[in-house]
Amino acid sequence: MFAAKTLAISYLASLVAYQYIRPQYSIAVLMYHNVTEILPPSYRSIRPEDFRLQMKYLKDQCEVLSIQDLVKAYRSPRHFTRSRKPRVIITFDDGFRDNYTNAFPILKEFSLPATCFVVPSWFSKTDPSTAKRIFLNEKEIKEMRNNGISFCSHTLSHPMLPHLDYKEQKAEILKGRQELYERISDPVVLDAFAYPFGEYNQDTMEILKELKFKIGLTVWHHLNGPNDNPLRLKRLTADGRDGMIKFASQVNPFGFKAYDKIIKRLRTFNLPRSEGQRISGPYPTEN
Repeated sequence: MFAAKTLAISYLASLVAYQYIRPQYSIAVLMYHNVTEILPPSYRSIRPEDFRLQMKYLKDQCEVLSIQDLVKAYRSPRHFTRSRKPRVIITFDDGFRDNYTNAFPILKEFSLPATCFVVPSWFSKTDPSTAKRIFLNEKEIKEMRNNGISFCSHTLSHPMLPHLDYKEQKAEILKGRQELYERISDPVVLDAFAYPFGEYNQDTMEILKELKFKIGLTVWHHLNGPNDNPLRLKRLTADGRDGMIKFASQVNPFGFKAYDKIIKRLRTFNLPRSEGQRISGPYPTEN
């Protein structure tokens, strides 16, 4: 147990030292869905208290950028500047109401920018089984926009795009952007897009180019560098089952590469499975 704790502390110390010693060009884009106590922690859901811990870490240890900063970085290489702190962008997919009730107050507390990729046809939508509203409405979106939260398109109705032909895909992408822009008139709506389910094909790429989108976000798990295709940018799933060691390692360029080796070593010490001493995600294995 002592050896495991020593290794974990050494690892965290290396993350802190590394970020101040070696400048980096990479940018991590975090992806969230639900922030709630109602759903169990999963790759789509995180508890508000855990979300707050993550946001505090980002505020204290990272440089948190806006989606506009990401668009600017890929418009010209000269905007892809070096940083001694890990650079992170916070995103939410689908536009769940708990993004407003649970995540938004925490983002305001730490003055952090974030972006919600929303589906206009889902605004104010309710859960048929409970009749409770589960998606954002326009009043909530307006308040969030007035406090540093951006909104971009996630298509009109959230289909699996590769299952559609070219014409159908274009209609989904174009109408989703048009409806959102008509409601909020934010120029970044015209520039940024997130693929539903992270799925796309060659037709999708051609449509985004035709519609002059500047960036497209997938769900491929990795950091982004200056030489990456801006229409195939990666994101890191903020899994609600993960502990802070894994979270910190993901957003740090050095930690991202070292994490798998470190965590395998930690597990050789047979640590307790209690919540308070959890090292990462589902014990003893992870996806």
